[in-house]
Amino acid sequence: MSDNEHPSVTAHPASPHPVVTDTRPGRIKRSEGLLEVTIATTAPTEPEGPGREAPEYPPSRVPILLVDSRPVAQGVGTAWVRLPPGMHRCSVQAGGFAGWWVAEVTARRTTVLESHPDRAWEPGGEPPLAPDTWAGKTLRRADEAGDSAPAASQLPFTLDRLPDHEPKSGGLLLDLTWEAVSQHVDPGTGIDRDWLRRSGEPWPPRERPWMPDPVVTIDGARQELDWGRWWIPLRPGGHGLEVAVAESGPSAGTRRARWRTAVDVHPGSITRARINAQVVQHSRPERTVLRTSGFDARLRSNRLTERLPDFREPRTR
Repeated sequence: MSDNEHPSVTAHPASPHPVVTDTRPGRIKRSEGLLEVTIATTAPTEPEGPGREAPEYPPSRVPILLVDSRPVAQGVGTAWVRLPPGMHRCSVQAGGFAGWWVAEVTARRTTVLESHPDRAWEPGGEPPLAPDTWAGKTLRRADEAGDSAPAASQLPFTLDRLPDHEPKSGGLLLDLTWEAVSQHVDPGTGIDRDWLRRSGEPWPPRERPWMPDPVVTIDGARQELDWGRWWIPLRPGGHGLEVAVAESGPSAGTRRARWRTAVDVHPGSITRARINAQVVQHSRPERTVLRTSGFDARLRSNRLTERLPDFREPRTR
């Protein structure tokens, strides 16, 4: 591996869909469409700026491409994923949640996306995951969560204002994200220092871990949400909000980290909750686990007519 090389893209062992990484498939079946994703680079493995020292074990920044919350590819390069026609939620994790896009896959056609995880923590810049041509600014509704759960819609990454809101309505703008802040390597294990410097991994793993979707409840009702930005209309008054995050796969355990608070919703206002899970990477020869150690949570209020705040913020580290 030369100084400029990154871990090359491969199919993720846990992928539920067929993935090709060496050359573009020449034939697409009638019952499927093709998603072509080029992952241009990894996210930075070392902190930037004068006087900032790199940790002994920086967290991994190797990208993982997920489709509908399941990993399909890992590493840098171009991958082709065979998918059933329809809308698919694509996202990238690279030492943190690095962006999403809802892609429409059409039978016997190719949908093209580009991913730049290095842009994920640059407020106001280009989106880290986007199509070759811009799609409409449409909402994605959450899956049916039961009659007791309020309606929720995932906003596009590029949307700067709420669409079609009622002048006197209010609600919760919920930004759900995570980032790896440190890595623990079991003492006495052999470490490939060259690989660690380039990728943040102590050795080349066969299967990289990914963070599962958070579990969100509002007033005791579970919401079927995933990482990203969500708009949830709520009646004025106080509401209970809880976010729980399980440890990562593969072979994820049942341990969950939880964050709870009360949020106040006012007519004509947006209550924004940005909840960033702080994750520690635990690396062992048999498997690597991502585990939430705490939350960086911020609440603020904006008028419905104001420009939405940036989803992205600089890394904590």
